[in-house]
Amino acid sequence: MNKEMYKADCQKYLVVEMGLLTLPQLIRVIVSRKGDFIENLIWFGVLAVIWGVFLLGMFTVRYTFEEDHLALRTMIFKRKVPYEYIARAELVQKTKKGRPLLNPYVYLYDRDNDVLARLLPIDKEGFLSAIENRISAENNPANKHD
Repeated sequence: MNKEMYKADCQKYLVVEMGLLTLPQLIRVIVSRKGDFIENLIWFGVLAVIWGVFLLGMFTVRYTFEEDHLALRTMIFKRKVPYEYIARAELVQKTKKGRPLLNPYVYLYDRDNDVLARLLPIDKEGFLSAIENRISAENNPANKHD
C-alpha cells in the first residue's frame, strides 16, 4: 500500500485565545517603569517561547497511513495506531449535549466503542475514505495489497 499523508487543521480560536493571554503581558512591558521593564520583558519572552512552541506543534501535526498502522506525528511526538485496533471512524460534528462544533473531528473507535484518537484532518472526507479502506483491508485479509 502507498503511504498517504494528511495535514491537520488548526483550531483558530486557540490561536486567538493564546494571543489574548499574552496581550496583557505585552502591555505591561510597554507601559512598565524602568525598574520593572526587565522583569516584564523576561516574562513576556517566556510567554512568547511557550506560544511559539504551541503554534509550531499545532501547525506540524500530520497523519500518515503506513503499511500496518496510522502514524500520528507532531514535532517530536509520534503515536502509532495499528489498523487492527480501529473498528470504525466517524465524523463528529456535535458535542454530547448537541451543540455544533466549530471544527468537526474524526473519531477513531476500537471494538469496545472507546475512543482511540480524536483527529482534525483538513480533508475530512478524504481521510475518512482512506481510513475506512484500511480498516476494511485489515478486516478482510483477502483484499490486502502487497
